[in-house]
Amino acid sequence: MLFYWCVLLIAVCANVFANVAFKSAMRDIPAPLDLGAISTLFVAPWMWAGMASAVLLLTCFLIAIRGIDLSVAYPAITGLAMVGIILAGNFLFAEALSLQKLAGVGFVIVGIIILSQVKQI
Repeated sequence: MLFYWCVLLIAVCANVFANVAFKSAMRDIPAPLDLGAISTLFVAPWMWAGMASAVLLLTCFLIAIRGIDLSVAYPAITGLAMVGIILAGNFLFAEALSLQKLAGVGFVIVGIIILSQVKQI
């Protein structure tokens, strides 16, 4: 069981990195988003890094759901990734970190802990 949780945590990290990479790729694309700007997106290194990370995310998620209930694994991966993305957004992109966001992060973490403690019937 520990193996599947470790793989799930790798998937969470891959999810966070993919979103950070996509945000970084989009920052390098000039506005407005016309066909030329969008075509440059597909040669951007950050875009490729994000796509590779998304493949790792999917692979690890598929492995993790072999040993963790889907009803636990999916909320855990999305919730923990949300926490990571909020923190990464603050540290890397200077996005605001309000009391409401911090409270939401706390609720998500508590919810994931509760879900992971549910026993199978």
